[in-house]
Amino acid sequence: MEEKDDIQLNQENEDSKEKWKRTDYVNVKNQFDNGLSWFFWIAGLSIVNTIVYITGGNYNFIIGLGITQVIDGFVAEIQGTGMYIALLIDILVAGGFALLGFLGRKKKYWVFIVGIILYTLDALIFLYVQDWVGLAFHALAIYGFARGMMAVKRLKEMDGVQ
Repeated sequence: MEEKDDIQLNQENEDSKEKWKRTDYVNVKNQFDNGLSWFFWIAGLSIVNTIVYITGGNYNFIIGLGITQVIDGFVAEIQGTGMYIALLIDILVAGGFALLGFLGRKKKYWVFIVGIILYTLDALIFLYVQDWVGLAFHALAIYGFARGMMAVKRLKEMDGVQ
């Protein structure tokens, strides 16, 4: 009878380990997805900021790219086609961030490194103009990228892929 209890206890331990592995995998996958989502939010809100600027609005999302705001400011001085040029350049820049997001879905470690470098450079614009709230949100996004990057490594270990 005791041997039967040991077998049942071992089976329960194995089931518990499997549940733990699945839960851990889901948590790491969520961390990866959250890190990746920053690319899409940044790209999308940067375009929204440009559209708001072009249409004469006086607000913007602080999570967008500072470089697109700089481009909008410089190109706005050109009457007529200047706004279209700004929109095109902004779409290309924001599209680059979205492209990184799509490439990141393949669990590429370098994508997050590039994102961290580019968004850190973009943060320097906010530092220069002393926009502390914008700088803080850049830091939050960079932290999100870093967590996503760490998750890539863990997911590859869990999947047994190098």
